[in-house]
Order: sequence, then structure tokens, then C-alpha cells
Amino acid sequence: MQKDAPQIARILNPFNTSAQVTYLQAELSKDPEPEALIHLEATAARTIAFAPARAEAHSWAAEVAYRAHREQEAQKLIDRALSLRPIDLQANLARLREASERQDVVEVLHRLDVIGQYWPASFPSVAPNADLALATKADSQALEELIGRDPPWREALIQHLMITEAGRTFLEHLFVREAELGKSVDTEHLNDIMERLLKSGAAAKAYRLFVRTLSEQGRRQLGTIHNAKFHPRIGNSPFNWSKPNCPASETTLSGASEGLIVRFLGTPARHCGIRQVLVLSPLSATWTVRISADNLNVPSGLHWKLSCGNGALLAEIDVPPGTYEPRQLSRSFQTPERQCPFQIIELSTGENTSSWRNRYSGTVRFHELSISSE
Repeated sequence: MQKDAPQIARILNPFNTSAQVTYLQAELSKDPEPEALIHLEATAARTIAFAPARAEAHSWAAEVAYRAHREQEAQKLIDRALSLRPIDLQANLARLREASERQDVVEVLHRLDVIGQYWPASFPSVAPNADLALATKADSQALEELIGRDPPWREALIQHLMITEAGRTFLEHLFVREAELGKSVDTEHLNDIMERLLKSGAAAKAYRLFVRTLSEQGRRQLGTIHNAKFHPRIGNSPFNWSKPNCPASETTLSGASEGLIVRFLGTPARHCGIRQVLVLSPLSATWTVRISADNLNVPSGLHWKLSCGNGALLAEIDVPPGTYEPRQLSRSFQTPERQCPFQIIELSTGENTSSWRNRYSGTVRFHELSISSE
């Protein structure tokens, strides 16, 4: 009753401190007029008299005092609440509000940490206060150090920081630093940042972020085409191979043994493929694919395509049907100086209608892809 009907509970038992506090909280949420505040002040005073050792009695009395513009009295009440219970939510919210108003970043971060540690449900609503720490290098480093300890509220704060450009820039530095320290990087948010950079035209910046946050294993796969021998997928970055999308086949990244293996299942293979984003400098180059096949039947074709991000085709390699030992297929191409800041390399079928007359079957292996300047 003290939660659902605090007014009744407090009348039935004036000593019910929880009901009194819930009542004060509910009334203050209505932004009471000055006349109503007089009544609430009396209620707050009685609550403290009945329960002088309850921190929330003092912290909500402080909120009443704030509304009545008696800041000094409110400060004393907050001090008392925190002395009784340092993690009291309302008292910490009050201190956080004050620290934000005077731009005291150290205090802001301390209060955010307390609220995030002990009151996680309330943290998302106060997370925007962390934006104060993005203004200077010293404050950003303090926030970075705090997040680096992996507090339980880390994910909630990262979700907030992802909303703004300044927040995402901060996260770029955070993820790079953590990668350099050997910590595992939050790939979901990192990939989101890289996708945003690509869409905004900052492809080179996105690629630098990708390279700097690679694990030691990932760095071994670096090249003009990342993971060119199709080792089992490392991460899910736009600069690594995408998850194979082909229900009509069994697709495996096996690495040095056989590369990318695609075994078609005797059904139409509509929109079947795998892709990766590249960032190539303007150049004339040769693109080579090393492949082999067993009883491969591709009635509507199977193609590797290299295109600019805007869709302009740079080169295409058709995969021949049949059975054959490893062979190399090559195409020359030129990356334009303009309007092609990033490229997409993609394997795809020519099937668009899922016609059962065009059933794909057999197995093809892509042992390695490479791009070399001419």
C-alpha cells in the first residue's frame, strides 16, 4: 500500500516513513505551487522527526527545500543523508545536479559511478551528464580511465555516447587505447562507428580505426584485401568478410587449407554471397582469384564483383562451371581519383527470381584473392 497508495498508508500510520517518502516523491513530481510546498515542508519535517536515521527522509526533505529556494538548508539535509547512507539515490542525484551546474567533472564522474553501481535503472537518465567530460583532454582521460575499469554501467554509457558525434569520437579513442592494451574491443559499437564513418564519406578514417583496433590474430590477416585466404571469420567489421548469406548453400571459411568453400544444394541461389569493404588508393591494379571446383553448375552465373561504394563497377570475374584444379583468374582495373573513397568486393549469384529451373549445385573453392598494383 505504501507504494501504490502512499496517501492512505501515511494516514493509517503516520510513522510509516516509506509511505511518507513515497508521498513526498509523488507530490514533488507534480511541480507543486508555493502553497502546496508549505504542506510538504511540514510533512518532510515530521518524517525526519519520526525517522531521523533514515537517509531518504533527509534527501527528500532537501528536495522540498530546494523547491522552496532554501539552498543552504537543502545542502545540510543532503550532507546528513549522505552521512547516513552514502549511496542514497536522491542525495546523489542532488549532488550530481549541483556538480553539473558548476561543471565539476570530477564530482560528476564520482556521482555517476555511485548511481551506476547501486541504482542501474536510474543511470540512463543521468548518463548525459558525462558529456561534460568530453570538453577537455584531461576530463576525457578521466572518463576513459573510469570506463576502462569495466563498471557495470559501461554499456549504458556507451549507448548514450553513441548518439552524438563528440561521444563517438571519444569512443574511437577509447576502443583504440583498449586494443593497444590487449583488451577485447566492443565490436558491435566499434562496427557501428565504422559504418557511420563510411556513410559520412570518412572511409580512410574508418579503415584506420579498423586497423588500430585489430587483435594480434587479425593483424596477421592484413593486406589489400583483409583475410584474403578466408581464415575463420574474425569479428564482423565492414572491413572483414561478412557473414555468408546463402540458404541455398553450405558456406565455410576454412582458411589456409581450402579457403572459402561454397557447396550448393541443388536449389535456386538467389542473392547468395559474401562481401567486404576495401579502401584502395587511386591506382591501376590487377585483381586475381585462385579457385577450383567440383561438378559446379551455376545456371545464372556466379561472379566476383569489385565496385565503388556508389555502385560503379570497377571489375568483374565470372566463376566458370565444371570440375577443375586450382587456377587463377585475373582482371585489370583502375580505381578513380574521385567519387570512389571506398570499394566493395562481393561474391554473388546472378539469380534474382528463385526460379527452380536454375538450380545451383556442386562445390567451388576460393583459395585466395589478391590485388596488386601494376
